[in-house]
Amino acid sequence: MMRPIGVWNICFATSGDQQWRVATTWDRINHRSSTLPFHGKLYVLLRPHSVRGENEVIQIDPPQHCLSEPSPKLIAKFRWPTSDESFRLYSYRLVECNSEILVIGTKWDAVYYSVYRLADLMLGRTVHVTSIDGNALFIGRRSLCVSSKAFPTIVPDTIVMPDTKIYLSQYHLSNGTLSQATDGVIAEEKDIPGPYSIMCHIITCCSPAYWNKGKISCKELPTWRVKKKFRFGA
Repeated sequence: MMRPIGVWNICFATSGDQQWRVATTWDRINHRSSTLPFHGKLYVLLRPHSVRGENEVIQIDPPQHCLSEPSPKLIAKFRWPTSDESFRLYSYRLVECNSEILVIGTKWDAVYYSVYRLADLMLGRTVHVTSIDGNALFIGRRSLCVSSKAFPTIVPDTIVMPDTKIYLSQYHLSNGTLSQATDGVIAEEKDIPGPYSIMCHIITCCSPAYWNKGKISCKELPTWRVKKKFRFGA
């Protein structure tokens, strides 16, 4: 099972299929939904349509046989900590970190992150995560969990994300502060000057549009002369 980029539904295939099939019973998954494959299943975070609604996390099990479709199951419901229409400005995603699923939320006009364990949300508990066992989460179109023990230059218990005013920043979960992750501030339409740090290479792995082009991730979106729609990566 998978949910390809640009597809608002679940694609699946069994051992007897010759091609991928698209689930026909889904109508709530859209561009705002976050999907994560984990231990042979898919997990999808669905956003509410109103401030009074609840975020929902569904677990999708593989089809039991070639004639069936993937089976969805609601496993968690929760409200994000906002009380007005600004909930539309919040972005949500599911990420894997240290063999567990985390729910991360941030607001578009503010550099602030809220992190919860899905296991806690399934039990009805909304407990803020302030430590991820010394790891760092690199967030992009894809997400990577990296150990600070393997890479000593990486700050533990941080979230690294390029979508900020200082280009590549790190959010410290322990105290809620923000700092610059690499030297130098990148301009809007220029590559970051080399040599590149390991953090630049890792964040590029989270951005298929860049590593497909062989470029280090920056604010300038890579362009292609031919077959542009095939260049974004899976």
